[in-house]
Amino acid sequence: CCHVDRYLIVIDDIWDLKAWEIIKCALLDNNHGSRVITTTRILSVATETGDIYKLKPLSQHLSEELLYTRLFGGKDKRPFDQPSEVSNKILQKCGGLPLAIITIASLFAGKPMEDWSKVLNSIGFGSGDNNTDVENTRKILSFSYYDLPCRLRSCLLHMSIYPEDYLTLKDMLIWQWVAEGFVSEEPGASLFETGERYFNELLNRSMIQRVKHPGYCTIYACRMHDIVLDMICSLSKEQNFVTILDSNEEHTPSQCNARRLAVQKRVAPQSNMSMPKLRSCYATMCDPNAVSSLSNFQVLRVLAMEKCSFQEDHPYHLEHLGRLPQLRYLSLGRTRISKLPEEIGNLKFLQTLDLNGTNIEELPQSIGLLRKLKCLRADVEGVYINVSNWIGSLTSLKELHLSIVDKSYILVKELSKLTELRVLTFVCTYTGVDECWKKTFVDSVCNLRKLQILRPNFSFTEEHMMVFESVRCDYWEGYKPSRQLRDLVIIAGSFSRLPAWINSVCFFRTSPSFR
Repeated sequence: CCHVDRYLIVIDDIWDLKAWEIIKCALLDNNHGSRVITTTRILSVATETGDIYKLKPLSQHLSEELLYTRLFGGKDKRPFDQPSEVSNKILQKCGGLPLAIITIASLFAGKPMEDWSKVLNSIGFGSGDNNTDVENTRKILSFSYYDLPCRLRSCLLHMSIYPEDYLTLKDMLIWQWVAEGFVSEEPGASLFETGERYFNELLNRSMIQRVKHPGYCTIYACRMHDIVLDMICSLSKEQNFVTILDSNEEHTPSQCNARRLAVQKRVAPQSNMSMPKLRSCYATMCDPNAVSSLSNFQVLRVLAMEKCSFQEDHPYHLEHLGRLPQLRYLSLGRTRISKLPEEIGNLKFLQTLDLNGTNIEELPQSIGLLRKLKCLRADVEGVYINVSNWIGSLTSLKELHLSIVDKSYILVKELSKLTELRVLTFVCTYTGVDECWKKTFVDSVCNLRKLQILRPNFSFTEEHMMVFESVRCDYWEGYKPSRQLRDLVIIAGSFSRLPAWINSVCFFRTSPSFR
């Protein structure tokens, strides 16, 4: 009939290009104005089938319409005493997904409204749920998981370490995957570049949600939908992939054979748990005392303590850091810790050191011994760090974020030795910086031929803001951008004219920004 009639065909949920190629052979163009609509969760499939319409989540209004229609037969039929606060929390958990709204509505249907809060708190998408709709939703979501290559399944299960609605920085997540050993070496690509491809694949398959930076319009972080996270946590538990201790856990065993431990929003002191096999420990928004002493972790590869409330007079057990010889990843981000032990130089295999959001004002000289370090984040808002003269010895660095107080010529000359750098963000106060120092900085940056992202910021104190416009940036005239450069933001004053090298703007994915 396709040869003679005008037709509309909807092909739902295509999973791979091979299937589409076979189906397409039967869809001849008979010039009768026929249309074929396909749906898929995979961007690469959508790209091949034709024009793409990205379906957005339902608005708050439409989400309410669907929820109340399923519960009461219509929004105008809901009882006047229906608890709107609980309804809003239900819709927040569903995130505008029609399937999620329909499924969760089935849990509340027929239950007294005074029990809704209790039901809401018990909602999950694990295998223990007896509701048929919940089980069907879990099966539908699990199709996306089991369609992933094995390498991506591990990366996705790993994200069960984070609490609901947690904003996960893209670069830090990829470095965690590298430290965990999830990223395989591929010819012609670094481990980070391969990990970035994994990240983009999860985005394109809609398993994680992108978050764009408000200032740079680039994807800098991700979140996971609550319902997807519920499923991933359930799978992670089934496979013994991650052991999670959260605020609901009242007791913990004295011995644990877990290989990965996630401690979330926990304030109760941890028993001195023996963990001889623990390879990764993630603590998020909790009291550091809720984590066992570092002396109990003999083979630890990853230690991430983010948004944990360190006390000045009791800085956890950081004196034991130097006794973790296998450590690859260390994050103390947003902990406000003020000092690192000199023994950190013993961590010969350390690849990532994240000190963003701490109160550290001087880094130990021994960090210069970390020759395998690939990522150093020491860009602390409002705090400027002394890095002394050892920065040039970190020749494996691919990503460097610094807020510095040291304005010596030695420091900026040392930067020229970091020839493997892919990312450089550099914050320095304007006070005390002369033209010769700034030219030396530009000369050093010219030597970094693998640079993809460059964001120098000569920040102005309040007393200097009035002269910001009069400060000239003509010392950038001699800059020779790397052919790989795709992101350039210069915050330094004003240009009397555009630099000649701006003609190489074709190399950028986004236009350079001068502020």
